[in-house]
Amino acid sequence: MKLPNFRSFTTQARTSVLLALMAVATVAALGFCAVRGYDRQNNVINFNSNEGYGQYRPIMVLALTALTFVISMGAGALGFNSLGQKRNEKPGLSWIGLALSALCVPVALTLYFFWKAFSESIVR
Repeated sequence: MKLPNFRSFTTQARTSVLLALMAVATVAALGFCAVRGYDRQNNVINFNSNEGYGQYRPIMVLALTALTFVISMGAGALGFNSLGQKRNEKPGLSWIGLALSALCVPVALTLYFFWKAFSESIVR
């Protein structure tokens, strides 16, 4: 299998969009993990830390947040590097990759701090 040529700015732009879409997917998974079980009346996120999915939930929220940052930084760096280059045949892809990665970082931060502020373990 032939690896793509990352010296080409068009390849960098395409990879930037691909990584940005991966970051959007990790933000969606983070949103599912962080907001699931939110109780509006009591303003808490209840989860069972002793069994099942809940025992891995704090680690998953932290790992998905870190993964989103790493993927978004890579997508943003590739999008920014290929932005405005004369040999880039698809500059719109650079803009899309840069914009999506720039939007994923604050959304991931918001979801992480929402989880940290409102999560409570169920005591049984």
